[in-house]
Amino acid sequence: MQLLMEYHDSVWKQSRKKLKEYLVYQEQDSLHDFRKSIRQLNTLFNLFHFVDAGFQSESYLRRTNKMYEHAGELRDEFVSQSLAKKYGFALQINEELKLIQFEKLKRHYIGNNSHNSNAKQKGRMLLAEITSEDLKRFSHFVVSNLTTEIANAENFRDVHQIRKDIKQYLLLNKFLELEKIETAKSADLDFLDSLQNSIGNKHDIEKFLRKIGDRKLTEKMETTITKIEKDEKKINNEISVALKTWSKKHEHES
Repeated sequence: MQLLMEYHDSVWKQSRKKLKEYLVYQEQDSLHDFRKSIRQLNTLFNLFHFVDAGFQSESYLRRTNKMYEHAGELRDEFVSQSLAKKYGFALQINEELKLIQFEKLKRHYIGNNSHNSNAKQKGRMLLAEITSEDLKRFSHFVVSNLTTEIANAENFRDVHQIRKDIKQYLLLNKFLELEKIETAKSADLDFLDSLQNSIGNKHDIEKFLRKIGDRKLTEKMETTITKIEKDEKKINNEISVALKTWSKKHEHES
């Protein structure tokens, strides 16, 4: 699994590089890439836990995942501003929240180097023992659980976890491709990617509506909110259809 080992090392390097870029330039793209690298690390460490149930992946990524949470708060603020612009709202940036989360990220960046070094070293040790068969078994395990979750999703409270598991499954297929192991059908992967994007859009609109919910609204703003709610309903319908479509297609695989 030499290629996956190189991938593991590059993700650690990328995560620190992108966080540093964000702390210097405060650009959303750097923040997005940082969060993406943390998801990649979590998928790798979940693989380690799957192969060795005694391995506590959370303890190695505890601080890293804290940074992911802080970055998520900042990301939500960026998205709210983007939606405000899209729908014509004058929404003030929450400078206090931005500053608090920025300082937390900065402290973690400064103090997290030795923690990252230990986690990276442990990851390399575990990857040396991972086989292609382990990777295939974990991918099958994840998609089986995902299919069961989708089949049992009774309301939209369940979809956030579904989105996280879709992202993990998509990443696992990248690992399989990297190691030249057969991946899932591209049509299935594209379908799931579209579904997780719809769930993400739903999440962003819900957060935005909560953010503006306490404001005194003009008639024009109320009309705009009606449009936003209509967009949200359309996304909900897309998600509902997609969940049923996947369940019907894979009903004997869960």
